[in-house]
Amino acid sequence: MKNRGKFTLIEWKKNETATAMGPPINDRLDLNDTINLLTEAGFKIKKSDVLNTFHYYIIAEKTRISA
Repeated sequence: MKNRGKFTLIEWKKNETATAMGPPINDRLDLNDTINLLTEAGFKIKKSDVLNTFHYYIIAEKTRISA
């Protein structure tokens, strides 16, 4: 990905009311954990929010140049 490139991530919410849809609860990532992982990997979070009952989204921008 180019520096300053943007992407949108849509992920299943990790909550105790998980339904049979989607991956098992243990395979899902919490919104805050995902934000931390992206930040540590050199991305700036432009926006994040709940998309619907089952999903959240994050818009992130690459801020570090990869080696």
